[in-house]
Amino acid sequence: MTITNKTLESNSTRFAVYEHLKKKIINNILKPMEILHERTLAQEYNISKTPVREALQQLELNNFVGRIPNKGWFVAGIYLEHIKEVFEIREILECAAARISAVKRDKDNFIKLKNKFQSIEKENEKSAKTILLTGDKIHNLVIEETGNSRLINIYKSELEHVIKIRMYFLDKFERERLIKANSEHLEILNAMIKGDPRMAEEIIRNHLRNAKEYIIKLI
Repeated sequence: MTITNKTLESNSTRFAVYEHLKKKIINNILKPMEILHERTLAQEYNISKTPVREALQQLELNNFVGRIPNKGWFVAGIYLEHIKEVFEIREILECAAARISAVKRDKDNFIKLKNKFQSIEKENEKSAKTILLTGDKIHNLVIEETGNSRLINIYKSELEHVIKIRMYFLDKFERERLIKANSEHLEILNAMIKGDPRMAEEIIRNHLRNAKEYIIKLI
C-alpha cells in the first residue's frame, strides 16, 4: 500500500500513517525489533515529523511498537509471554462468545460457512496463509453472531496481534498442523450448528490451546 496525497487529504494524516505502519508490522514487512526513525518515515511520506510521532505513539499504546527513551522507536518483538497473553485474551473472548452464539436459533451463517470451508478444504494446494485466513472467518463469525458490537471491536483489535504472530512464523507451519487445524475448525462449526454451548466452548478452548502450544514450539 502506498500513501498518496489523496489518501492523506481524505483522512487524518496521523491516522493514515498509523494504519499504513500497522499493516506493515502485522504482515511482517517491518520486522520485530526493526528500528523506526521519525525523520526517515517523515521523508518517506513527505510530511512533517509531528504526525509520524503521533502515529508511533498510538502504535505504542496498542503494543505494536516500543520506544527507548532518548534513542528512538522499534517494532515490538515477539516473545513467549506476549504469545501467551494474546492467546489467553483470545480464549477468554472466544469461549464466552461461543456460549452466546451457540444458543441462537438462526444457524444459517454457520451452515453457509461450513459449506464454503469444506469446498476450500478439498483444495490441497491452498497456501498456509489462505488456510489460516479461512479459519479466521470461522472465529470471526463466532464473535459476530453474539451481536455485541463492543466485543466485536475488542476482538478485532486482538486478532491483529494474532495475525502478526502468525505471519512471523508462517514459513515454519507444517502441513500436519494445518490439517489438524482444519479438523478443529470443522468441529467448531459443527458444534455451533448443533447449538451446544458447552461443546462449542470446549472445542474452541482446545483448539486455541493447541494453536498456542504449536506456535510456542516454533520459537
